[in-house]
Amino acid sequence: MPLEQEWNLDDENIEVICIDCFDTLLHRICSADEILNIWCRMLAGQLPFSEKTIREIWDLSRKVTAQRAEKMSMEEASFYDVALEMYVRAKELDKTFPYSIDEFVRILKEEMARAENSRIVVNSELVAKLIQQKRSKRKIVCISDFYMPGSWLYDLFKMRNIDFLFDRIYVSSDVGLRKSSGNLYGYVLHDLRAILPDITYNNLFMLGDNRLSDYSIPQKMGIQAYRFEDNAISRKINRMYHGFMKIYKSNVQCHLPFSNYSFSLFWFCRKLLSNLKKENLNEVWFFSREGKILKRFFEEYLLLCNEKGIKCHYINISRQSTFFPSLSKIDIEDFYCLKVKTVTMSLKDFLDTLGIFECCFPLLDGEYDFEKVESNFFESDIFSKLKSDQRFISVYEQERVDAKQKAIHYFRSKGICLQAEKKYAVVDIGWKGSIQDCLYKIFDGKYKILGYYYGLVGDVKITEGNYKTGLIFSDFPVRTKGYGIYRINYRMLERVLYADHGSCLKYEADKAVLKRVSKNEAELYEFVEPMQQKIIEEFGPIYDNIETERHYGNDLVAEMAILKIQTYFCVDINREKFNHIEYMDSRIDMNFGDFGNGGSFIKFKLKQIYRIAATNRVEMVQKLELILFKLKMGVLANAVGFAAKRRLIR
Repeated sequence: MPLEQEWNLDDENIEVICIDCFDTLLHRICSADEILNIWCRMLAGQLPFSEKTIREIWDLSRKVTAQRAEKMSMEEASFYDVALEMYVRAKELDKTFPYSIDEFVRILKEEMARAENSRIVVNSELVAKLIQQKRSKRKIVCISDFYMPGSWLYDLFKMRNIDFLFDRIYVSSDVGLRKSSGNLYGYVLHDLRAILPDITYNNLFMLGDNRLSDYSIPQKMGIQAYRFEDNAISRKINRMYHGFMKIYKSNVQCHLPFSNYSFSLFWFCRKLLSNLKKENLNEVWFFSREGKILKRFFEEYLLLCNEKGIKCHYINISRQSTFFPSLSKIDIEDFYCLKVKTVTMSLKDFLDTLGIFECCFPLLDGEYDFEKVESNFFESDIFSKLKSDQRFISVYEQERVDAKQKAIHYFRSKGICLQAEKKYAVVDIGWKGSIQDCLYKIFDGKYKILGYYYGLVGDVKITEGNYKTGLIFSDFPVRTKGYGIYRINYRMLERVLYADHGSCLKYEADKAVLKRVSKNEAELYEFVEPMQQKIIEEFGPIYDNIETERHYGNDLVAEMAILKIQTYFCVDINREKFNHIEYMDSRIDMNFGDFGNGGSFIKFKLKQIYRIAATNRVEMVQKLELILFKLKMGVLANAVGFAAKRRLIR
């Protein structure tokens, strides 16, 4: 029911409007327990404990302090008492715990504010109504049963620009009294008499979502009360989801099932623009080869937004073209970027990776076994011998310096890494961002590079000057919302986003030398090009579907609707989809670092999942059922109202 019909403020006796916080003024898009889990993950990045240990410390500390509070006839323990108990336990676990109690409390509060702020939506309709009442000279107070202090709640309101609304904030953890007993209302009335001496319960108006503490109890005390029920967010998500489903089905009917990456790719572009604006960046460089079509997607999105202030560039770059130029002298180089792919290789594999096999072979032939595969090449006798061989060192150093100079010349011709004080934004499909690492090393870490990726997985190296962000999914520093869903078939994007040119081999002067396109690659691009075009065509309808939902929490609502459609995409298995995977996988050529000896860096495992699904759909559904359950119980609980499994799996 609309707020205007629910509210009856004609009674002139009403002097103070009391508002509940969570699920009334602020709506979480996940459960309160999930917020605590996110908080513990964030704390694990600062404290010398795991997420699990921090959660256990929190739960035990709350339990112990609640028992102490009960003995003192208090209904809720102070947050500061809980924090002190946590501090004592932390110091006992780690005798070298580096923080003072004040620093510890500050970290707890700041990280909880970040956790809550990342998962809340402000009820703008209610805010507008409260502003009207404030203009009518009525006082507005917030009353909440909550474990964080009122000062923290004020800071959260300030982050959302609604702090100006409130004359007072009352929280159970500050005064040891709760709404659920009615005692907090008595405290509020007594405190308000400092500014309104003649006020009684009859002058209060309470609005909240809890049937007992926000409605029944205040009514019994003589307070006018209305129970606020708002499921607008879940309705909006379902409405948006059904609009997306029409687009989804049209792609299936066109026999282009993988065009349904359009939803997550659209969201990727939306988040990319948001991040560029946040960093005040007006230029962005897209890495080949997936970056070629990503650039087209982003430019299409900019047109839809009528955004004209961003310049997009495309540079030919690859692990192969940047790996050798990024290396240091042989005596100090650790070959980290190669080791993370594999340590199992032959001497020929190693020299081929550096691109100097033909230079070294005539010099070293007869003294080395080039074909013998070492299980750990970098710990082998042959590598030790090579590192001390002056003939190899001479060739290595000469070719390395030459390759580095040519790479620098090419990149600067493309406008990147010219000014030391400038930040440079780069975009690629992702996974570890190792090409960005190489680029950063080529310029000796003198330029700040911000990398934006569809996804980040595994051993991701991040420094202050070489930062990376997974816009759709990431497990660094913690797993992002929907990580399990988006990661299910992320490797397929490497096929769907294939470019019409070969990979970059090296640089000559200001030109990139590209590998000749093979027959397989040409056939793969011909196969996926209609999918790419279809994705671009769907950006308009997706944009319209999101922008028509003009209500509070628009971006968060769209994010959850896109996660729902991506979940359906993962579950919607059929023979045509499986055949597409088989065809695309059969036309992938070996990547840089794949030696064909058991040490392959890229193993396409999605095919195995879909093979199971193509023969036994029930088994696949059972595998994904757990993911859906976790989403329903965690990420999508409460306000989101995630659809039941039977509505997604048909």
